[in-house]
Amino acid sequence: MLNTISKSRNELSSLIRPGYGTQGAKVDLLTNYITLSLHDVKQLYVYSLTVEAIGQMSNPSHDNTTTEIEDQSGRVSRRDTQIPPKKRKRLIQLLLAEHLDSQDAGLATDYAGMLVCSRPITPNSEGYTVRYRDEEELRARTNAKEYHVSITENDPLDLNTLTRWLGGLVANPGPSPESFAQAFNLLLTRYPREAARMITIGQNTFYKWPETRTEESQAKTDLGYGLFILRGFFLSARMASSRVIINVQLKNTPFFKTGPLRDLFDIYIDANEQSVGKLKRLSTLIKGLSVKTRHVKDKATGQSVLSRKTIFGLASKEDGTDDATGRSVTVDFFGGGPPDVRFATNPEDDQVGNTGPGITVAEYFKKGKCVLSVLS
Repeated sequence: MLNTISKSRNELSSLIRPGYGTQGAKVDLLTNYITLSLHDVKQLYVYSLTVEAIGQMSNPSHDNTTTEIEDQSGRVSRRDTQIPPKKRKRLIQLLLAEHLDSQDAGLATDYAGMLVCSRPITPNSEGYTVRYRDEEELRARTNAKEYHVSITENDPLDLNTLTRWLGGLVANPGPSPESFAQAFNLLLTRYPREAARMITIGQNTFYKWPETRTEESQAKTDLGYGLFILRGFFLSARMASSRVIINVQLKNTPFFKTGPLRDLFDIYIDANEQSVGKLKRLSTLIKGLSVKTRHVKDKATGQSVLSRKTIFGLASKEDGTDDATGRSVTVDFFGGGPPDVRFATNPEDDQVGNTGPGITVAEYFKKGKCVLSVLS
């Protein structure tokens, strides 16, 4: 019996399978990846970006505002930690538009500290001066803050060596595989990052905001409470056997509807039933929400200046005094509105703990019109 089993196992183990693609019926197999062709480009050129506020560059008291960041390839760049990510992104956008637009080199960036090009560029050795302005502003204000941006060249990424390494012909690709993947991801996602009405979540996930009502009805699934579902995609490059592949995945994510902020409040909470519990849930809901304001006027043109802000929550009594400036704010109760929040408007009222008469937010904005709109 044992001999029979052993013989059967030997016979099964020695069976020869037919040649690949010589038998059977061909079928179409759908996958969520495609192969990336590397034949046209031989090298990728990598640069590090350093952004510093002018006036703080050589001031010893500001030395602790900078830090060294090491990316996946081991390259180190110096970043000013006092510059918020959104402002840094805008500064790099201005750098590319005002100083590097003429160098048609297929530029792509993470808008933090890395620049990748399909062709080499010739950066200014002394760096560039960039005057900050918001996306809605056609020109920088007269008192706009200036920043210094320097570009440092790093070792290029040799794609021929990478191809040979993926095929098992060489033992070392040079830089780490992660550094190649990072560069590919920046180049692949360049268009959705810069295209109009595209929303970026994280590094590689993108959603297109509907342009027409027809697209809106097709793209949106209403969840109630001012929320809807929008379908997008995730895109990333990965190393595979003998090739580089691009992985694509569908994503569904909830968004807030665009519109006046008050409309969102009215949807979520009944004006006649503003309990503390509901106000606290509303405060949690809107925390981190981006809005744009129109109440600031350009002194030169008199036109409204759009400004993006981030909500941290509803007003509370704990907001109180700003210890850094000594400027006092009085909030009557949690979730207080414009008539319930009072702040000092002149030096004599600027005393710690002074509730003073001051002025309410509602009184302040009677001089103009303040409109808040939800962005995302």
